[in-house]
Amino acid sequence: MVSGDPRVLETIEKMDDIRAQAAVLLNAEPGDIALLTSTAQGLCLVAEGLDWREGDEVITYAGEFPSVVLPWLQLRDRGVVVRFVQDRGCRFEAEDVEALISDRTRVVSLSLVNFAHGFRAPIEAIGEMCRKRGIWLVVDVVQGLGVIPVDASALGADILSAQAYKHLLGGFGISLCYCSPRARTELRVVTAGWAGRERGPISGTDFERPLAADARRFEPSHPPFTAIRGFLASLRLLTGQLPLGYLDRIKALTDELIDGLRDIGWSVVSSLRPEERSSVVAATHPEIDLVALHRERARHGLAFSLRGDAFRFAPHFYNTSDDLSQLLEFLRRAA
Repeated sequence: MVSGDPRVLETIEKMDDIRAQAAVLLNAEPGDIALLTSTAQGLCLVAEGLDWREGDEVITYAGEFPSVVLPWLQLRDRGVVVRFVQDRGCRFEAEDVEALISDRTRVVSLSLVNFAHGFRAPIEAIGEMCRKRGIWLVVDVVQGLGVIPVDASALGADILSAQAYKHLLGGFGISLCYCSPRARTELRVVTAGWAGRERGPISGTDFERPLAADARRFEPSHPPFTAIRGFLASLRLLTGQLPLGYLDRIKALTDELIDGLRDIGWSVVSSLRPEERSSVVAATHPEIDLVALHRERARHGLAFSLRGDAFRFAPHFYNTSDDLSQLLEFLRRAA
């Protein structure tokens, strides 16, 4: 018991249910999961929780989403150096990361799946490099979790963070964060609050109760109640679809999309190496005004993003071949 307020008790129960469902998707334990408010908040657990020294280095990718890079750039006034893996044409190699590692490297920060072109990074190999050297590995999994297998134990990362509103089909204001045993024991808790303590009756004079030993220690409070209820329903939907093979369905849809784009003269810029593919497909056309065409998409009932000089498509299990046909016809008419 933590409170006599039934709303608080219901909230805590549903948060525990979310952790259990998330553990299924991540091949982890419920105690590994913190419920935060954004992908960035999870990444910042390391940026804010480590004891940084002048000359420490962080490695990231030059084509990353800003949230994967900005926490480390904010440390430059403490003498932290950010080093960038250069792009090899919408991809990079594990060896490119290894080439930048020095005896001052403290953190490698990357996305499992790139937000713009869908490159699936070789995180398993990078994780092994990091473990051998004691380097922290921080991974944004928001473009992967829910649509491709994400195995926390196989990836070997200290932090895996994902906002709910992407492929997890949840709402805003809530996110999942896998925290490794090292993260739970070595990171300083910067934002401490009542929800992160070991559970017990709430008292206005009880300030000495320790923080939880599991990942809840990083939760200063609970997310909005409506977000919790909606996210739990979404996770139950996803985990319920796992036995039905929805991951295979997504791969079949992306295969169909890639073939269709090529047939109508579009160039797929995403890496098509099997181990580097995800549910994200990026494509471009040199003779089309992509900005103008992107403005037209909503009138045709279509949803996709403009990322640089390419369109970004991301089919999920609920999409159909008819959806793809509608998209491809829209693109074909523009050529």
